[in-house]
Amino acid sequence: MRSADAAAHPAADSAPAAWHWLLLTALIVLQSWTAAGMAGTPDTLRDLYFAQQLAAGQQWPLAGPVIYNTLHLGPVWYYLLGLAMWLVPHPLTVPVLTAAIAGLKYPLAYVIGRRYGGARLGLLFALAFFAPGWSSFILAAMTHTTVVESAMLFGLWCALYYRDRPGPTRALLLGLGATLMFHAHPTTLLIGSLLVAYATAATAGWATRARDLVLVAAVGLLSLLPMLIEQMLNGFADLNTLGSYAGRDPAVPTAARLVAMLLSLAGYGAEYTLRYWLELPDAARRALMILHLLALAACTLLALSSRCRERRRIAVLMLILLPLQSAFVLALRPVTPYWMIFAHLPLVAVLVALGLERLCEFGRAAQATVAIVLLVWSTWSVAIYVSLSHPPEEAYIPVAEPGRHGLMDVIHRLTKGERRNILLLAMNDRYTITTPLCGQTTLYAHYAEFIDQSLGVGLLVRCGRKDQVQIGGPPQGRALIGLRDHTWALIGATPQQRIAHLGYSDIGQMLHAGRPSPPAVAGKFPAHPDLPVQPQDFVVRGESAPGEFVVVSHRAAFHEPFEVGRASADGEPIEAVYRDHITAIFRAPTAATAAVRWEIPVHASPDHVDAVSVADAGNGQAAKP
Repeated sequence: MRSADAAAHPAADSAPAAWHWLLLTALIVLQSWTAAGMAGTPDTLRDLYFAQQLAAGQQWPLAGPVIYNTLHLGPVWYYLLGLAMWLVPHPLTVPVLTAAIAGLKYPLAYVIGRRYGGARLGLLFALAFFAPGWSSFILAAMTHTTVVESAMLFGLWCALYYRDRPGPTRALLLGLGATLMFHAHPTTLLIGSLLVAYATAATAGWATRARDLVLVAAVGLLSLLPMLIEQMLNGFADLNTLGSYAGRDPAVPTAARLVAMLLSLAGYGAEYTLRYWLELPDAARRALMILHLLALAACTLLALSSRCRERRRIAVLMLILLPLQSAFVLALRPVTPYWMIFAHLPLVAVLVALGLERLCEFGRAAQATVAIVLLVWSTWSVAIYVSLSHPPEEAYIPVAEPGRHGLMDVIHRLTKGERRNILLLAMNDRYTITTPLCGQTTLYAHYAEFIDQSLGVGLLVRCGRKDQVQIGGPPQGRALIGLRDHTWALIGATPQQRIAHLGYSDIGQMLHAGRPSPPAVAGKFPAHPDLPVQPQDFVVRGESAPGEFVVVSHRAAFHEPFEVGRASADGEPIEAVYRDHITAIFRAPTAATAAVRWEIPVHASPDHVDAVSVADAGNGQAAKP
């Protein structure tokens, strides 16, 4: 059943071109390909762990992801990924499926847009989601929040489908759409509730409406039932955290914060991609931002000037919903991480699509202008995805102003940065590097970090267990230090062996051994909850052979600061040859004729710091492939 608006427009009768579907498929493939090469986040690794446990029948979680360490969702997301992992047992199943589900926003937008304006409006609505900005960040999250846009569009489609012919079956589908929105992220709660209200307003009477609302609520309650059972068994722990939430983190949606969020929606995300991901020169960045902002402003004005009354009303509705949604989100937390703004994006996309469609009505010159804008936006976004498709070795990292939170609070514009070494490893490589680890082994530096962050997922698949690997501390079994391949290149050394994008060697001397890290806990962030820390100034003292490298590494990066000062080797000052956020590497003088005595000042908890020496295998032992 088509709307009256669709019937009033000849464009609504146009059939979709085959190349439209090819383009939409290509966008999904682009997102999936990008995800396959990415490193993911701690949330991605948590999802991978539970998917793997479910596929193997080892765990049956009753609760899903936790929001802000306060509220658990139902386990829908984990079981969806677990089913996929059972069908396709591969480490890339989780990130690729996550990206593919997120990519469903393109055909969903196309179908919804075509319903109200034909194939052209459908295509414009789909491409509006490919415009650069905060939508470019969905893969940076790589977890359930990645699918917020798709879930919202599916919820909208369910609402429209219900309104076509209300009934119990469609009410259940509407409940499914609203439920999936909530499980994507609770920031969809406001718009999801409005969609349900809009859909059920089409029913003939109050009794029918009440019946269908009960069915919608039943679907949502059913999805949360396992979590509620777990809460009941654990004394409703989430109620305690929710009860203290307002006092712990008061959030007030002030006018200043509201205006800042709307400005962020318009430009901060897009500018971030140009400045920090693509690292364009100032002139090019300014030119693209001017074009971007002018295009958004023009689309908004054009949408409001549509010849069709219904489209004008939709545009006005979007402009009302944007500040309402912003106020809702700002009231949830005192800071707004980038994934909490994803629920705004479909509202912006509607304005963009309606504006571009209106511009197309002005003739061929206007249509050429639309094509140029879309080409610029698409090229920009493709460049972003290519830049994200592999973990960088170093990057220009944003530096927030004092008292601000960078990407953890999108209402602040980021303009400063510094170049740093980056410690990331692609998801597939996290499995590969477990090859030599089925025996008793102690790991240090990057190797320890990658295995610990991964929650042992690769070890469980390859070895069937993970307790044979110790993260830091006094050596037990074989003691290996591993560094990213580019780190070996930067320090001018060769490891004994290479695997994936990691090189590793047996350690030489143990200069300082902290306590081994406790087992990482899946579903917690950080993965070592309540880790005791006592950061303090102390000095690492020990010896190494001449020419050896001394690696000081830290295992509590989420919990405390880590600083390593200038070292002293036989009383002579030595600067680090490499640094990242968890390691500092020094090289002993090669001209020394006896063991080199080291003193290295460190600020951190001594229990979470290790210092080992390692020889350059290139000085006599070739690296093994």
